[in-house]
Parts: sequence; C-alpha cells; structure tokens
Amino acid sequence: MTCYFIIYNVKLGQCIGVLPKDQPNYAMMVDCGHDDDFHPIDDFGAHLPKSSSQQPKPLLGSLVITNYDHDHFSGLPNLHRSAQIKSVLFPKNLSMEEIRGLKSDSTEALDTLEHIRNTYTADVIDWKPPFTRKVFSLNQAELMRAGIPIETNHLSQIVFVKYGETTFCIPGDMENRSWELMLFKDKVQDWLMQTDILIAPHHGRYNGYHEGIFDFCQPSCVIFSDKEIVHDTQKNMTNLYAGHVRGNGITYVETTGNTVERKTLTTRKDGHILVTVPLVGPPAFTAHR
Repeated sequence: MTCYFIIYNVKLGQCIGVLPKDQPNYAMMVDCGHDDDFHPIDDFGAHLPKSSSQQPKPLLGSLVITNYDHDHFSGLPNLHRSAQIKSVLFPKNLSMEEIRGLKSDSTEALDTLEHIRNTYTADVIDWKPPFTRKVFSLNQAELMRAGIPIETNHLSQIVFVKYGETTFCIPGDMENRSWELMLFKDKVQDWLMQTDILIAPHHGRYNGYHEGIFDFCQPSCVIFSDKEIVHDTQKNMTNLYAGHVRGNGITYVETTGNTVERKTLTTRKDGHILVTVPLVGPPAFTAHR
C-alpha cells in the first residue's frame, strides 16, 4: 500500500495532492492555488475516480484550505467547475463577512469560496481515509489577548497528515507571532514531534520562521512552495531551514534521473515534487513529471 503526496509548483501559492493508491476515493487536496494556465486538478484529476453523471468529473474526496489568502484558493473556481468535491474542511475562525472585510476586492475565487461555505454545511459521515488528518488553528480571542492583529496568516490552519510511518506538517501562512501561541499547545507539540516532512510556513518567508518549532520537530526534509527569489524575506531561508534537518536529509531523484542528497526542496527549483510514502518504511522523493 502506498500514498502519493504531490507538492505542485504554483509559484507564490500552494497546492498539495494526497492520493492513496489503493483508495483513490479518499484523495485530498490541501489548498488549491494555481499558476497562470496551470491548474493542479488537471493533473491530479487524471488519477481520481469519476462521477457517474452524464458528463463525468473527477471525484475529489476532500478539500482542505489552510489560509484565506488568494494564493491558497485562487484555483477554486476551476476546481469547483471541473471536479466534484465531496467534502471540505475550511478554517472556522473567520466569518465570510470578516474575510471580505480583510480583502480589498471581490473576486471569482472569493465568490466561489462563499458559495462553498454556504452549501457544504452537512456533517461528514463515514469518512475513514487510510491516512490520519489533524488540524489546529488559533481563534480571534487568542490573538487579541496576545496583541496580535486579526489577519488571515495568523489564523491559518496547521494540517498534519500521517500515512504509515511518515507525517507531513502543512502550516499554511503561520507567522512567527502566531507560532509563539501555537507552540504552547501540547497536541501541536505532539504532532510536531512526529513530523518527518515540513512544508515551510508562509512559503518559507522569514516572517514564517520560528526557531521554537525545532525544539519539537527534527524533519528529514523541508519543502518550499514559492516563486523565484525577488524579496529579501526569501533570501538564505533554505540554508536556515536546512540547519534544522536531521542527518544528511533525503535522497532526491531529479528530472534528469540524477540522484542527490538534499535537505530542502523548492518548487521554484525542483518543479512539481512527488513524495511516495509506503505503509512501512521511509518515503521516496522524486520529481513529478
């Protein structure tokens, strides 16, 4: 048994596909950012079961959104049109009115988000995927008590996904100040201790980095979903995170077939990244072609 994790290259954005090979009806997407004319569902959907409608669509078992910034759900209109989404798990710490109040413009993605929030209201029953999923987030009261502004980044969901012996931590756009609060939570500490693969918070930007994460987490690899380096907050971050990776990191198979040892992987350099996770044993890291 195997589960595939695909970190798609959507430049400044995020989209991660989780595909249990033998139970594709439980396939999950964490965020649905897109890049120009590339929508990850166009690749991911080819591996999903199809609906029985007159015009069959890929069946996506679950969609999780970590953050209410557009780069985490910009592809939602296309995803909603082209696939049948069976269940959603969105952060519950902002109302739709509050989300719109934090955004300067109304967009099709925001309208689609509101439609989904208004229609996906029933409890999910009999959903027993072969992986374990846990989410944690702060609420507005916690931020206000700490003097932290009410912003979408600070209200990100941290998503942990465990399959077999491998655990991913996908922390959305968490920033240093919100990490300060999150790291006091015992259950978050417990899941960080299990984490093998860390998706760099806030696309690896400096304000998403908190050294205290690594009091609990010694990952085998840190993966960045980000665009080309154009801001100072992006510079030297791969080296900073690499210093927290255990041992020599992981073995990565590049698109050329070359095998290299790496402590960090980035979509800006490596493109789409495939992590193949067996039920027993360590994962394999390759370029996703």
